[in-house]
Amino acid sequence: MTLRIGTADRALHQARRWLHLPVEVQARGLHSRLFLASSAAERGYGTVVGRKGDLAALAVELPRGIYLEKSCQLPVDGYEARHAIGHSVCCLDEEGVVYIDAEDYAASRLAVATMELFERFFAWGDDQAAVVAGFHPPSSERIIVTGNPRVDLWRPELRTIYEADAEALRQRYGSFVLLPTAFAMVNNSRGPRHHLEVVAINGMLDTEEGTKRAHGYLEHHGALFEATCKTIVRVAEAVPDRAVVIRPHPAEDLAAWERVAAMADNLTVVREGPVTPWLLAADAIVHSNCTTGLEGFLMGRPTIAFAPRQDVRYDQNLPNRVSQLATDEDELIDLVRANLEHRQHAATASAMELVSRHIAALEGPFAAERLVDAFDEIDVPALPLEPSLARRAQGQLALAALRARRLARSARGRTRSSRPESTANNRAPGKFPGSSVAEARSFIEQLRGATGRFADVACFELGPNVYAIVPSEADPG
Repeated sequence: MTLRIGTADRALHQARRWLHLPVEVQARGLHSRLFLASSAAERGYGTVVGRKGDLAALAVELPRGIYLEKSCQLPVDGYEARHAIGHSVCCLDEEGVVYIDAEDYAASRLAVATMELFERFFAWGDDQAAVVAGFHPPSSERIIVTGNPRVDLWRPELRTIYEADAEALRQRYGSFVLLPTAFAMVNNSRGPRHHLEVVAINGMLDTEEGTKRAHGYLEHHGALFEATCKTIVRVAEAVPDRAVVIRPHPAEDLAAWERVAAMADNLTVVREGPVTPWLLAADAIVHSNCTTGLEGFLMGRPTIAFAPRQDVRYDQNLPNRVSQLATDEDELIDLVRANLEHRQHAATASAMELVSRHIAALEGPFAAERLVDAFDEIDVPALPLEPSLARRAQGQLALAALRARRLARSARGRTRSSRPESTANNRAPGKFPGSSVAEARSFIEQLRGATGRFADVACFELGPNVYAIVPSEADPG
């Protein structure tokens, strides 16, 4: 893949500081990245936003800038490549707010090899910042608490942009119960052993204790998955006049949920678009250890956690704790009926205090603005987007040198196996089914309407699922 830059797109030919924002899960990350890119364009930045694998393939072509990785996991290959090419590599962990405890987060989401490559680590809140600093003390001065632009879109000022989509869902389904699922570790589209393969790469199976913990996690969540499959049928039977919509995680196997949906006439499986409109439209939300429970809570939605078994070793830190709790089928049905009647979930002071330790920028400047403030402190050159022969040659030489070092490490037995980054999204098509420049521009237009900002921000297509967001100097057409 090569960059497509039209000669008429004058805004793309201007020398400026650049951000590169890879997106792994389209429904989860694309809109928040477009908001961050638009906020950066107001300050003169150019941003390339795109599907993770496609952006990685373009790294040599792109102007050297700030490359915002979405995690800090092994394998280290991709991070090393971006660093070697000359990008300033930073991290904003997309899954850095919901985890079991500090030990679990460090084991599953952090690695010394990647931490040493980051120029900045941007934290969701104080709790995550403390966990990361405790794992890798030398990085303490490079950790900045900013919040996450995903949460910006949950705030009252911005979530109104989803109201039209939410109303369309109400028209489509009427009054409905939503079950957003998070069982990818036991119901993965890549197969039943995928979770163990991932944790093995991250070293979690290197010890007997780690192996026991990983298998215990799978057993616990497997039992919750089976209980949820059974119980959601009973919920549907208990509210026969309402639709019950199952919305699987993008990495999950749809077939398993389609078998469940076949057991009741008012059960259906739908996986489309961002989750926010679905949460706004639903009259009751049921989840189990899912980040959508946290999002629903922060939006004041009627949110219920189904927890027929609980184990502090394997349950997440926030979603169930801020939700109404149902510990068996009957309790869940009673809570669903009550929420369908009242349609409101009041946030308690203790729950809000808990959340505020984990999520910054719930009020005041948006997380996107705080991130751009932090980007301003990073020294990157002002360059045009269009690639040059010198840029390509320099990047290719750097990658050749990196491959030589990797071969030397491999000969010494110091590397772990890794997965080809450029094919990662192809192996899980539900993660990024595809977007268009028209959709990206439409969302930026919605941001304009909600904020009164971004009138001078333009969006151009650089290739399939890859866009440039820049200060407008020409009509994008």
